[in-house]
Amino acid sequence: MNLQNASRTIAEFAFLSALICNSLLIYLTCQHTKNILGTYKYMIIMFACLGLMFSCVEMMSRPFIHNYNISFVYFSLADGLTKWNSLVESLLVIYSGIYSSLISFVAVQFIYRYLVLAKPHTLELLFYRWKLLIWIVYVIFFGCAWGVLVYYPLYPNTYSKDFIRTEFKNVYNVDIDNSSIFILVAYNINETTSEYKIRWESVVMISGTVSILLIQYTIMIFCGTSIHLQMNEKLKNFSVTHQRLQKQFFKTLLLQIGVPTVLFHMPIFPVLLAPFFNLKISYQTGIIYSLFCSYPPIDALIIMGVVTDYREALKS
Repeated sequence: MNLQNASRTIAEFAFLSALICNSLLIYLTCQHTKNILGTYKYMIIMFACLGLMFSCVEMMSRPFIHNYNISFVYFSLADGLTKWNSLVESLLVIYSGIYSSLISFVAVQFIYRYLVLAKPHTLELLFYRWKLLIWIVYVIFFGCAWGVLVYYPLYPNTYSKDFIRTEFKNVYNVDIDNSSIFILVAYNINETTSEYKIRWESVVMISGTVSILLIQYTIMIFCGTSIHLQMNEKLKNFSVTHQRLQKQFFKTLLLQIGVPTVLFHMPIFPVLLAPFFNLKISYQTGIIYSLFCSYPPIDALIIMGVVTDYREALKS
């Protein structure tokens, strides 16, 4: 219960922080930034709105994870919605999808900054006016893909419920049949021969979500490396103000992906992969997962702390 209470405290603090920081970021971007214009201005506003949505869904669904031997359980601690299982299941899926969309949106920003620096003519073809919708569809696609990978492969069946039933009752004192829950069980176990047979739906879920992350990280690494190698040469013909702004945007993007990598992805990967190693464990790993909700306020603080326009707007 201490870990569950800690998760709730983290979620509430992160929600209030996101509400304040992201609302302030949107307001400053709309009213007080002088050098952030056009497409990138809209992208910052949309990303901040997505962060707010992520925090709101997290607050309503209160996602949590429990690891048990060859399984993990993705479920909700939202006591007030226990009679609305379908709604809570939908919120859990939406929460996962929005996080995928957030990471995908960072990759889109890397593409934009790369084109600003290296291929401005291509930038006009791909990002200006209605063409920004292409990238909105890109973000939505990967969000929906992640949600599908959570919903269908992990939707509980008789075998997965029976495997986790006693553990769930002992730890949370909850009947698994009346819970909003998704279960990954890595293997089917033959009770007679003790033979382990891999469950391919679990492999599909893990490989699919990892693939989505790899796609986004590949884009970010390629664009980030290219920007770093070309920045000094390409910015020679720009004003000092523009040079400073481009370097600050690049630094912002590096922090935007560096922070979730260190704080969220690196700790959560062992949690997701542990079932495949047949470890004998029982642990409320949701306390790590609850840190995901701190991403939106951290992201907003990064932008406002690094970019001069925001610092000057805050001072004024």
